[in-house]
Amino acid sequence: MYSSLSLFRKYILFSGITAIVIAALVLTGWQFGIETLKTFIPGVTPMNPVTAITLILSGTWIILFTRQELKYRNVIAVIVSVVGLLHVIGYFVAIDEWRMDSWLYVDVSQNIPPRIPPNTALNFLLCGIAMLLTGKGQKKQQTLRQSLLFFSFLLTYTSLLGYVFDIQTTYRIGGLSPMALITTIAFMFIQVGLIFCDTRYGLIKTFASEFAGGRLMRRIIPLILLIPPLINYLALIGSKKGWYSAEFGTQLSTFIFIMFLLVFISFYGAYINKKHQTEKEHDQKFVFLMESINESILETDAEGIIIYVNVAFEKLLGYHPKEIIGQSALDVIIPEKNRQKFEERLANRRKGIEDSYISELIDKSGQKKQVAITAKPILGNDGNLKSILVSLRDITEDQRQLQDIKAFTDFAAHDLKAPLVNLSMLIEMIKESSLNEEQVSIMKMMNETSNKMMLLVDDLLQFSRMGAAELKKEKVDTWALVNEILSEMDTSKHHIKVGDLPVIEANETACRQLFINMIANAIKYSSKAGKPEVHIYCRRENGAVSFIISDNGIGIDPKFIDQLFQPFKRFTSQFKGNGLGLAIVKRIVEKHGGQIEAFNNETGGMRFEFTLTPGKRMI
Repeated sequence: MYSSLSLFRKYILFSGITAIVIAALVLTGWQFGIETLKTFIPGVTPMNPVTAITLILSGTWIILFTRQELKYRNVIAVIVSVVGLLHVIGYFVAIDEWRMDSWLYVDVSQNIPPRIPPNTALNFLLCGIAMLLTGKGQKKQQTLRQSLLFFSFLLTYTSLLGYVFDIQTTYRIGGLSPMALITTIAFMFIQVGLIFCDTRYGLIKTFASEFAGGRLMRRIIPLILLIPPLINYLALIGSKKGWYSAEFGTQLSTFIFIMFLLVFISFYGAYINKKHQTEKEHDQKFVFLMESINESILETDAEGIIIYVNVAFEKLLGYHPKEIIGQSALDVIIPEKNRQKFEERLANRRKGIEDSYISELIDKSGQKKQVAITAKPILGNDGNLKSILVSLRDITEDQRQLQDIKAFTDFAAHDLKAPLVNLSMLIEMIKESSLNEEQVSIMKMMNETSNKMMLLVDDLLQFSRMGAAELKKEKVDTWALVNEILSEMDTSKHHIKVGDLPVIEANETACRQLFINMIANAIKYSSKAGKPEVHIYCRRENGAVSFIISDNGIGIDPKFIDQLFQPFKRFTSQFKGNGLGLAIVKRIVEKHGGQIEAFNNETGGMRFEFTLTPGKRMI
């Protein structure tokens, strides 16, 4: 929605409701002949009933806007515009058939219909067009919209001043019906509400901003609109009562207004100075914090131009702040092969999306460094990108160590598996017919031990790789994946139910291993139940998807649940295993940025719930 809605919603809503209440009371007065409700002040012109109805429609439009309901808004805006246009034209061409202001009631006291005056009709035309333009287009359309509303407000305010100072020419045009006093008041609420419905451009953008200029405008403009008329009105009363001459009254009102402005400016200046001093102290604390931490910090504007770096950044990439501030990050520190990706990420920042990733950067000497990057967009009050705060951590050495560890793991796994494979082959080569019963039993035991050892080596290798590997994500149909895995398992003794599972962004290989481990775990630990059951489904809440795998197996002692995902931890001797299956699952989940939890079912067995989406908490 438009930037004004979150900031001024209650004021916009109040304006619409107030205008509706005023107009509804006037219609009640016409319906039941209550003169006070027609005018609110005895002796002044009553509001026309059609004017009241059109004001109710205008207030309804404002309420619909605050609720972000598009339906009927354009219809109401067109009706308001047409009512205004027909009555404006009616004053020039004198065609009464076009007018609607005598359709409902007649002023019995004068036996004439209370006509809608031309300034009221023009206000409806201007406000109706402004409604149609709200939220439409860019700067040109919104400048036109604001100009129409400001002119409409000027007509209304001038009419109000005419009533205050008894100058009929300001609210009665060409001797025609005057704009009713209560109409001017209702119009002011409508116009204020409409002005704040869209604050994206122009003077109203400044007025609505949280900066010093906006705060000053919000304080001084209402006072300028209210205080001078009030002072002059009081001075006029004193002059009419003969307390002093008209000239002295003018001098007195001018003096009071000047003193008021001086006092206001003095107090506001002191307020601004105090606020500026507080902000300056906060800025100094922020700079001190940024300079004292070991993490490298970089700040750019919305176009990727560097506007701040801390001391740690100079140590990381070798650039002194004076050398790099004002330069484009794309041209200075981003390798050419990564520049298109940088532009894509910059576009995401403009949408308010933060990100963490690993990338190469170029230091001052031209060397490439592996850097862990976290980029957070800083948005202004208008929702547009103000700057991007980036933290950088050098992981070049970490990456080298990971590569060394991976190479060692592969080597160690190969050297451990080779003799086991040879041993298995030798056992298979020995003919059972040449062995006695005891020797056959020993051979089987040796083969089972060898196979367990190979499985343990495979799990160790997978466990170590899972911690270091960077996952490449793609679309994964988890329902199809789970059913494919089940087709490869022996599930003949189990009742397995698979719910509706979603398509997600994840690493397919890792997801396959995750579901294999989780389903195998559920099948194994529920195999001794009378009717083994496994249920695989998901839950969608608040935009998050939680996967759930539940069984009716033996469960676990609640005091051990916190240790369930630790490597090599086993809590029962009823089933075989090496204690790495769930540890691998937890690593896969965390590599995706998700979470996993385990629960005992009330009816027996266990339930595992996990997410594979960063930042989504399970409920």
